[in-house]
Amino acid sequence: MNHVTVNLESADNLSGVAATYYSVDGGIQLAGTTVVLTTEGEHTLTYWSVDNANNVEDHKTTIVKIDKTSPEDATISADLTVPTHNDVNVTISYPGDAAVKQYKVGAGSSWAAYTAPIVVSGNDTVYARGMDAAGNVSNVTYYVVSNIDKTAPTATILYNPATSSTQEVVATITPSEPVVITNNGGSSSYTFYYNGSFSFEYIDAAGNHGTSTAVVSNISSQSTAKPGAPILSDDNGYDTGLQDGNYHIAMNMWNGDNGRIYKLYENGLLIDTKILVDNAPNAQAITTSINGRMNGTYQYYAELTNAFGTTRSGTHVVTVTQAAPAKPVVSNNNWDGDGNFNVSMNMWWGTNGSVYHLYENGILIYAQVLTNNTPSAQSAIAIIANKAIGTYEYRGELVNYAGATSSDTMIVNVTH
Repeated sequence: MNHVTVNLESADNLSGVAATYYSVDGGIQLAGTTVVLTTEGEHTLTYWSVDNANNVEDHKTTIVKIDKTSPEDATISADLTVPTHNDVNVTISYPGDAAVKQYKVGAGSSWAAYTAPIVVSGNDTVYARGMDAAGNVSNVTYYVVSNIDKTAPTATILYNPATSSTQEVVATITPSEPVVITNNGGSSSYTFYYNGSFSFEYIDAAGNHGTSTAVVSNISSQSTAKPGAPILSDDNGYDTGLQDGNYHIAMNMWNGDNGRIYKLYENGLLIDTKILVDNAPNAQAITTSINGRMNGTYQYYAELTNAFGTTRSGTHVVTVTQAAPAKPVVSNNNWDGDGNFNVSMNMWWGTNGSVYHLYENGILIYAQVLTNNTPSAQSAIAIIANKAIGTYEYRGELVNYAGATSSDTMIVNVTH
């Protein structure tokens, strides 16, 4: 509102109106019937008339309010500010004196009344303005929605080598935008050891999913069918004479089409994968070292895979019964009965321990790290000194990954 014009009207049916007077905010008296107020604020207008008989009308007052101040600017916010493949809800907050609330999406669109959050389905600019009861219009504020991405990512695939090969082929993808690869261990490269296909799966920052399938058909092979049958064996009990927890699983495919990938499973879990050379129809052999198994039964099977399929071995069972150390024997040389003597430990043959403990009257008094050389003998000597007269009980203990094995207890009497 720029100004207010007040028109004063008066009438006298007898002598007629001689003049009309007014004052603004107690200021000087002025004559006239039109009052123009331009200053912002609350004004007191006093007015009266005089007739031709010189009769003066009672003074009257009215309050005129002029508001030239625009409302505060509207503020705009969005429920999603990170990259998204969903619609974005935009909320506009207007000041309390905004009688009219308007918005538009896009510079070329028309203003509309704002009643609820705006659903924006594609990147665009949201504008907002408010108007108070006096007709003052706020500045136009805006919010740019630029985080909506509803386009699935794509990728190009490079093959190395791209020509005929007897070796593996590596397929590498180059995505159209930054992505996270959700399979293949997060790697952008996949190695083919035989002809086939693999689909890379990935997701962009906005949550759009994409896939790219690599297809390889340029690897030449000597095999013409799926691999021959693999046969498993083990050396547990033959390598050391003990059925301990350290042994080897051997796979032999004696004759036939070769596998390019070998997988070994233990109790249903994959524990070893190896890449093999295709030299069909010659035999294939591979060995896997097994270490640190506890006492128990273990079931193994193997798979040989090439471009034509997968061949699985039968189940091979290995039983571990001697994973824990063999039983140690303790002795002493306290022949004279005094308080100074040695306590010796010997384990003559069997599964070795990695640590030796000696207990005196149930309390650990000595520890020694040992070298594991299963099934060879192990020994240790603890020097005992200045023991008072009395009876002492000793127990030795050998410890390894599978547990602890104790000796029988030994009594030593100190008599003087």
